[in-house]
Amino acid sequence: MKSSLKWFAVLTTIVMLFILLGGALVTKTDSGMGCGRSWPLCNGQLIPDKITIELVIELSHRLVSGAGGFLVLLLSYLSWKKIGHIREARFLSVLSFGFLLLQGLIGAAAVIWSQSDFVLALHFGISLISFAAVFLLTLLIFEVDKKFEAEKLIVDKRMKFHIIGVLTFCLVVVYRVLL
Repeated sequence: MKSSLKWFAVLTTIVMLFILLGGALVTKTDSGMGCGRSWPLCNGQLIPDKITIELVIELSHRLVSGAGGFLVLLLSYLSWKKIGHIREARFLSVLSFGFLLLQGLIGAAAVIWSQSDFVLALHFGISLISFAAVFLLTLLIFEVDKKFEAEKLIVDKRMKFHIIGVLTFCLVVVYRVLL
């Protein structure tokens, strides 16, 4: 696998981490309305007149999320093209970009209409799924050189049961804490 794709995948994963941290910062500082009820502009302007700390936090989160969206789209395309013969690569490519797009739409809806706790929790949960998909895609890109054959990987029914159980438990814990 080309070194450039590996480093691009690492860069995209780091940007996705910044998106998560930026979203947490927006939530913790109550900066969600820093740009008012307009989206994607801030207070209806490309460059706002009155600059506040809330506006800077919210606008920087939007800019990083937008840049991350383009990076994830490009990573999805490149990985589909380079390692698309691996079933998991196609799945993770679609999952990572699809959930990032959904995350952006929910974020925009939260700004335009209202920010209920349920919407914020849903937004955060979907962003975690998108980050996990990008991270797993990055790991898969690094594993391709090791002649990893996913077709020979066998997961028995007990293991599937435990994986689903752990994922369900994690979702319940995350949403219980957020709500």
